[in-house]
Amino acid sequence: MYQDSQTNNKPVQLHVMHSWGGGIERWVRDYSHTDILRTNLVLKSSGVPGIPGQRLELYQSIDIDIPTRVWELTLPIHATSVTNLDYRYALDEIINHFNVSAILISSFIGHSLDILNTNLETTVICHDYYPFCPAINIYFGKVCKECNFSHLQHCFKENPYNNLFPQASASEWMPIRKSFLKLIQHHKVTLVAPSDSVKRNLIKLEPALANVQFKIIPHGAELPIHSDIELDDLHQENRKLKILILGRLVFHKGLELLKEIYQEILDVADIFLLGCGATGQNFQEMPGIHIVAEQYSLDDLPKLVGQISPDLGLLLSIVPETFSYTLSELSLLEIPVLATNLGSFQDRIKEGVNGFLVTPEKNALIDKIRELSEQRHLLAKVSTYLKGISHRTLQEMVENYYEVVTLTHPPQSKASRELNALNLEPSELERSHSQIVNTQIKLEQTQTQLQQTQAELNKALFQMQETKFGLERSQSQLERSQSQLERSHSQLQHTQAELGKSQSQLLQAKALISGMESSKFWRLRLAWFKVKDILNLVSDSEIYRPNALASLSDNSRFNNNPGFSKNISKMFAFISGCPGDAYRYRCHHQAEILRYVGYAVDVYEPNLFLYEELLKNYRIIVAHRVPYTYEFEQFVAKANNLGLKVIFETDDLVFDTSLLHQIDAYMKMDLKDKQLYEDGVRRYRKALSLCEAVVVSTEKLKQKIEKSFPEKAVVISRNRISSDMEQEAIKARDIYIPDDQLIRIAYFSGTRTHAKDFAECVYALSSILKEFPDVRLMVVGHLDIPEELQPFSSQIEKFPFLPWQDLPGLYRKVTINLAPLEKNNDFTESKSELKYFEAGLVSVPTVASNWGAFRVGITDGVNGRLCSNPQEWENALRELITNPKLRQEMGQKAFDDVNARYLTRTAATLTGKAWQTLVGGKILPDKPLSIAFVLRAPIAQTGGGYKHIFYLAHYLAEQGHNVNIYVEPMAHLTGFTPEQVQKFCEENFGKSKAIIHCGHADIVESDVAIATNWPTAYVVDKLVNTRFKAYYVQDYEPYFYEPDDPCFLQAEATYDLPLGIICLDKYLSQVLSKRNRIQYPYINFPLNEAFLAKAPVLTRHCNPDRSCSILFFARPNIPRRNFAVGVEALDKLHQQNPDVQIKLYGMEEAIELPFPYQNLGVLTQSEAAEAMRSSDIHLSFSLTNISTVVFEAMACGCATVEADVPPVRGMVEDGKTCILAEPNSQAVSEALMELVNNPVLRREIASAGYESAKTLTVARMCSKFEQLLNQYTFRTA
Repeated sequence: MYQDSQTNNKPVQLHVMHSWGGGIERWVRDYSHTDILRTNLVLKSSGVPGIPGQRLELYQSIDIDIPTRVWELTLPIHATSVTNLDYRYALDEIINHFNVSAILISSFIGHSLDILNTNLETTVICHDYYPFCPAINIYFGKVCKECNFSHLQHCFKENPYNNLFPQASASEWMPIRKSFLKLIQHHKVTLVAPSDSVKRNLIKLEPALANVQFKIIPHGAELPIHSDIELDDLHQENRKLKILILGRLVFHKGLELLKEIYQEILDVADIFLLGCGATGQNFQEMPGIHIVAEQYSLDDLPKLVGQISPDLGLLLSIVPETFSYTLSELSLLEIPVLATNLGSFQDRIKEGVNGFLVTPEKNALIDKIRELSEQRHLLAKVSTYLKGISHRTLQEMVENYYEVVTLTHPPQSKASRELNALNLEPSELERSHSQIVNTQIKLEQTQTQLQQTQAELNKALFQMQETKFGLERSQSQLERSQSQLERSHSQLQHTQAELGKSQSQLLQAKALISGMESSKFWRLRLAWFKVKDILNLVSDSEIYRPNALASLSDNSRFNNNPGFSKNISKMFAFISGCPGDAYRYRCHHQAEILRYVGYAVDVYEPNLFLYEELLKNYRIIVAHRVPYTYEFEQFVAKANNLGLKVIFETDDLVFDTSLLHQIDAYMKMDLKDKQLYEDGVRRYRKALSLCEAVVVSTEKLKQKIEKSFPEKAVVISRNRISSDMEQEAIKARDIYIPDDQLIRIAYFSGTRTHAKDFAECVYALSSILKEFPDVRLMVVGHLDIPEELQPFSSQIEKFPFLPWQDLPGLYRKVTINLAPLEKNNDFTESKSELKYFEAGLVSVPTVASNWGAFRVGITDGVNGRLCSNPQEWENALRELITNPKLRQEMGQKAFDDVNARYLTRTAATLTGKAWQTLVGGKILPDKPLSIAFVLRAPIAQTGGGYKHIFYLAHYLAEQGHNVNIYVEPMAHLTGFTPEQVQKFCEENFGKSKAIIHCGHADIVESDVAIATNWPTAYVVDKLVNTRFKAYYVQDYEPYFYEPDDPCFLQAEATYDLPLGIICLDKYLSQVLSKRNRIQYPYINFPLNEAFLAKAPVLTRHCNPDRSCSILFFARPNIPRRNFAVGVEALDKLHQQNPDVQIKLYGMEEAIELPFPYQNLGVLTQSEAAEAMRSSDIHLSFSLTNISTVVFEAMACGCATVEADVPPVRGMVEDGKTCILAEPNSQAVSEALMELVNNPVLRREIASAGYESAKTLTVARMCSKFEQLLNQYTFRTA
């Protein structure tokens, strides 16, 4: 049990919060300081940006900086999780060990919803709109009025301020919302809102919250005792208003509004910024704007405000504040406030009484400030009112919470405690109590009457103002309505004309479609082009030229018209002779995968064969089911002569005439159609024979080609789900489907050619439909219902053939999906498993034939069922019909499997390897690469970042590659000429054969273009004249900014661009690989030559004649260096072993510490190396990105101790090359003491560390980088 609470007989309540500070930290601190009747423990989530819940930290008090307990979460919480096993265990331990009676939740960020499921008295304090709103402030361009799944999708994609949880998505957030709502309803959790606006907004966004118990408890706020601020005479002639803007200047606090209005009001007001943060520097040296202080403490606030003596406080929030401590502070200081009419400001400010409200719009703000400047008596009136009122105290707030959080033993009130202290007799106690009650009742009655009178006066004044404003608004609205009516009339005439035009085009389209449906696919090409042109169905990713339409029926496929040529240079082009779903899956989806890898790819419209253009602009041309022509033969020959590759691509067994008898549709054709079909198959085979290699979709196709063409390389690239399909499925999963108690078994046919496939399960279906009247058979597409199923026609639902975009919505109505294939048939065995993954994408289980690719997709009994005979079909269907739990589990496992294996992005790594196998080492292997490095203005004085880039560029140039470096002349290079930019680079980074260019405007054609930081990623992404787009990532750059900085989101978004990421160091690769589900390569960062210049003397660790020494990398002003913990650990070590010599480096000046030490100061690279070589143990902390100092110390023979955090653990071998310790003083001191007392272990760690670090050379880094570029451009295998 928690000893203090037991001894003091205080009930224990647990505050749950994040570790980001801000208003929540202040509220918990205020509450805990004021609440002396209960013990207030604090549970904080802790992590790094983007992963707020890596660990849980329990504090005995909000004032204590060192946690009592720490729990690492095996599965970190990236935002909020529905459940987390480690979190549940930690929570149980806290509740049981510390005898917790109640839970007060201030934030769910970094926490699990398990916190709502403890059966303890639980209260949620709505400091913001999380977890309902992942953007926290219910703002997306404007204050949100609704937020369904579709809105949430757009918010995650497009809202620049929904950027705190980069790994979250709309599909993950909806279960969080639903679980949150379910838990607070089930456990009758009270939601406490600091203002009524919070309750109103939440119920508007989620009506189900109207059934939840809300309690409105405004925060209390107090300031240090201060003398009244003396305001200057408002009516002093010609004096400008003094406007105070208190607090941080960020976007949601109205930064952009201030930028829009300040120049318009400087003639009537001076603006004072207090606590504006670094953003305030944007207004530095601007006349009329005064930066009083970027930061302030509450203790200093009255004094600072008194120095300004402001007339008006300005609150410009564009998001609905839930309370606003800033408003409370200004009111306590008796400063009238002008605030935007959003959120709690609407609740707390009465116009003209205790402040003023205004629409958050430029002109309205300017007009209101000018009005207050002209009518200053309005300000004086509010100021007088503020002087005469009492303000809500912290004690009042806490006592209100006592009424909500009652506990099993409610604490005594203040009055009860005082009476007990007097030791009065019972009778005296009763009389005193009666007198107090009567007096209190009279006071309350008097106060109520005064409040009613004041409220009536305010209401009358408000009604008069509203009447005036209403008349003005009515006049304005009348004028606008007249104007809108005239515009609407004009638009109606235009719409009618467009409708007539569309009806004409629709009639043409219907006629063409009718012709297509009565023909065979090889006759449809010209009609298909016309339909897509008329209906505007050509996607942006397709290369399509309407003016080439007339030539499509000609045999000639060469085009020498220079007007067709584009100035492009890319790696891949996809051409196709087969429109439809095959074209979509085998061209567009495969191209999407390659773009994820980093390749520049184009997809041409089906049957558009611009061979000369293809030879000019691409290295690899993928010919998807392109039939043989003489022109195609010439094209392949020319490509071979140029060192290019033409790869045949097929997803169907359409190249072997000896197997045509196995195709049911072929056997039903008349003689003429059979001859046409055979001719098509022969042409496919001949085209395939001309190509060096082949890409197929299934194992059976690979076997058939290898047997027919043993000399050809063949790889499998399975059909995959595109990002567009994934998004359609996400939308479909959110569709509400009424439960009509029917079970639907569906077969998606597509065409009439699947009768024999469907026959595999007809017997089973007839039995099932007969046995289960509530089962329905859904048939989608063209399928003639077999005679055996005709008696069950009332149980059969037919749907027409649908576009692929509509299929996920229809699948949502399906209970069981059917995927039968004719057995013992090479043609069907060659088919892919797309029927499985299309259903699995919406969690529908599939029963399929135990045949072909379904054996790859489905593990029988786990994520679906495989059947080999009619009885197995019947048994499988019956089991799923009668066992809803199994059905649900199987559907969920199918969904998990599909998302893990079949999305285009998850296939990027595997597809990249397949293409390496196919053409690696065969694309112009002897030709040097053309490489473009794209840089911003390089900074010479910083760390290794830009030096590494120039190392790489110089090395590649020395290896004979054509290297161009494009430098943006910005910042310190602004206004530089090309010659000056070149001189700067050569002076600071050395000369080489690489050519330095000024600017990004004229980047020449290249094999590889390399972005070197997040702004240049956007430049490389837009290039059309490079074959591979690389992104060299040295840091997780979003962490360079605050989460509410627009640059944070822009930097984060670059990791979603179609660029091939190459990371500096293993951990960064792990982070981005996990984020994107693509395995990214990495190169090891190099160490400065000073640390590798000579081998360390490792025998020093076992020398009994010298005392052990510890070298600590001490950076007191950098939080991630954990200076305080290092000092505490060294102090504990010194107390146990005072003979150990302690040295510190990195501090400019020595400071007083509780142990003797030698301060080496700030060292050069060479000096640091010597200090490390003369020390035995090196101590450093890297709480975010790992620092190079630990590897530098390894290279110099130190046994190293570092923080046990993910970025470090991913880069060293704990217990072998380095000792990792939890970043607290006890764990660190124990690790140090172990090394001090065990010289053998110390030498083992130092020796292993040296062996791992000595290879971190510049040459090795550059060689690995060149190897990666050669692989990506297929120069090497």
